[in-house]
Amino acid sequence: MKLHGPGPVAVLTGAGAARGIGRATAAQLSRAGYRLVLNDLDAAALNDVKAELEEAGTEVADVCGDAAQPETATALAAAARDRFGRCDVLVNNAGITGSVPFDEIDLIAWERMLRINLTSAFLCSQAVLPLMREGGGGAIVMVSSVAGRSGGSFGSAHYAASKAGMLGLARSLAAELGPDNIRVNAVAPASIDTDILKGRSNRAGLSPDEVRARRIARTPLGRLAPAEEVAAAICYLATPESSFVTGAVLDVNGGAFIG
Repeated sequence: MKLHGPGPVAVLTGAGAARGIGRATAAQLSRAGYRLVLNDLDAAALNDVKAELEEAGTEVADVCGDAAQPETATALAAAARDRFGRCDVLVNNAGITGSVPFDEIDLIAWERMLRINLTSAFLCSQAVLPLMREGGGGAIVMVSSVAGRSGGSFGSAHYAASKAGMLGLARSLAAELGPDNIRVNAVAPASIDTDILKGRSNRAGLSPDEVRARRIARTPLGRLAPAEEVAAAICYLATPESSFVTGAVLDVNGGAFIG
């Protein structure tokens, strides 16, 4: 849906990766007429996506930093207010993954996973809330994972816990913020063809190509999805097309988890 008039504003974390969900979402929101406040920890990647979108005619502000740090979350909200005067959408996409047997996860790795995946969503949601309330409403989308629904595969306890936490946060905020006309939903992707998967081997010695083949084999639709398919789901939940949808989890997993 292409919007008309002064464009609404979306804040998006984790937007830099060249073949990532965040970057694909930024492109689709841009085409829909949104002005953007983008974040990533990688300054070069963030500059690249900003330049691409500005060349396409989109107004873009950027905040480089760790979205799990309070000062970065505050800076994102300030950029939306100072540059555009509003915030209509927040996409909590910043995150990391990892595979470690449970008894080998140390406290540092556990806390890092939860901080980057879950605390970032808490901080950024809290930071933009006053702007959304001032504007009469908004939409928050959590980019969770099939692991948050199913428990994930062997060695992903900390990752699954962080992504399940995002689902719980989305449901709780949907109930609490509904009276403010703020909708909160989540997507739970799986088997997505991004650079994170492209470079992943596993502890059993399988190559990235073998890991990829195994994921395809256990996906009923028999393929991986490009990041753009997850971005389309995010944009549906972010835009007025889903104006009566809140507290929902949209599975984008090719049938890898049905429940």
